[in-house]
Amino acid sequence: MNKKIIGLIIALVVLVIILGIFMSQEEQEGETLRITNFEECVEAGFPVMESYPEQCSDGEETYTRDIGNEIEKSDLIRLDNPRPGDTLFHNQSYALSGEARGHWFFEASFPFQILSNEGDELFAHYATAQGEWMTENFVPFTTEFTLDTEYVGPATLVLKRDNPSGLPENDDELIVPVVISENTEASATPRESDFDLIPEDDPRDAPEPPVVSGGCFVGGCSSQICSENPDMMSTCEWREEYGCYANATCE
Repeated sequence: MNKKIIGLIIALVVLVIILGIFMSQEEQEGETLRITNFEECVEAGFPVMESYPEQCSDGEETYTRDIGNEIEKSDLIRLDNPRPGDTLFHNQSYALSGEARGHWFFEASFPFQILSNEGDELFAHYATAQGEWMTENFVPFTTEFTLDTEYVGPATLVLKRDNPSGLPENDDELIVPVVISENTEASATPRESDFDLIPEDDPRDAPEPPVVSGGCFVGGCSSQICSENPDMMSTCEWREEYGCYANATCE
């Protein structure tokens, strides 16, 4: 075999190797850029449409942000906090609030739970009506709780219609996707849209309670409610006028 043939064979082998490396790199880049959901589309820098729920298009496919069944259930129950996609942090206290039709409650409350991505129950509690619940109208509800779990990742908040009958046809639920994260120094400050967090050391949210008289009870996160209910709760926003209640009488 002469030198020309040997050189040609070597050149062909080198060319095949170069083509193989180039094709392998293209395949890896294609896998890296492959988009499967709304969050990946946004992270890749593709435009988000002004719609609700938001939509993102990579030019070939359109991906919709998961908001659970919020729109489907909007005539039965509406959640102000948290919102779909919000982040909840370990061992933080939160205020859950919204409004629901009176028949969503039983004895002025209904249960809710937080499930892992695999469907395991991470937390269970109940929300309480903030008004007369024996009505077909919307009634405000609220509750406060501390998220005690070691789970990290996608989760689901499920607000269940209270169903004392136990009959399947009376079951109903609002499904809200959320994310659970560790309460590290880097993640302890939630996004502006995240689930309302109750400050543990904010003196504004713990004014001196009013004087109590005549069988009344002081309630609410900021001691701003005077009622006959010793367990009355409220959302935990602060208003300047709440400071005046320190000199008031609940009667």
